[in-house]
Amino acid sequence: NTIVQCDKEGFLDCKDIEKAIRPNTKLIVTTHASNICGTLVDIKTVGEIAKDNNILYLVDASQTVGVYDVDVKEINIDMLAAPGHKCLLGPQGTGILYIREGLELSILKEGGTGSKSEDLFQPDLTPDKYESGTHNTSGIAGLNAGIKFIFDEGIEKIRNHEEELCQYMLDKLEQVPDIKIYGPKDSKKRAAVISINIGDMDSGEITFLLDS
Repeated sequence: NTIVQCDKEGFLDCKDIEKAIRPNTKLIVTTHASNICGTLVDIKTVGEIAKDNNILYLVDASQTVGVYDVDVKEINIDMLAAPGHKCLLGPQGTGILYIREGLELSILKEGGTGSKSEDLFQPDLTPDKYESGTHNTSGIAGLNAGIKFIFDEGIEKIRNHEEELCQYMLDKLEQVPDIKIYGPKDSKKRAAVISINIGDMDSGEITFLLDS
């Protein structure tokens, strides 16, 4: 595996992705937004690099799908993964993996051939072949309700609200002495994920003090 570093604010220089490509590179994986400092990655440019080099592209959209528009075809995303319990507003224990049509993946687990109970092996149907065991039906129903809420409210409205709250918090934190804010100070360049430290205090100690 080749790891490409971001800068101190969490920004990825896409040229570093190009430089890191080797003759045997099969897959490029990036987040859409950092789960540490929230910084957004230019996934459109990375998608173009992947396409130009005939490499598959997987996006971890844990912090963004449901808040940011992601057009998998326009951005040339082959696979996109996200948990259900974050921006999709569903329960824990749910999640999605988008797989581009025509892309065949090897099965990691087998078992529970429910859609073809008479067979001994995992059915060769999509998505059944990737879904071993009993489905988390109640979790899926909860995830469906979360996604329905997003469609009803509108992604743009939700994103604008998050950006407004994020910018408000960033601005107020900057007024407090000794607080270190990680990532960009512009909420348009980050998801609503904010990491801070207070002076040189241990973060565990701060957590304990705040909790008590």
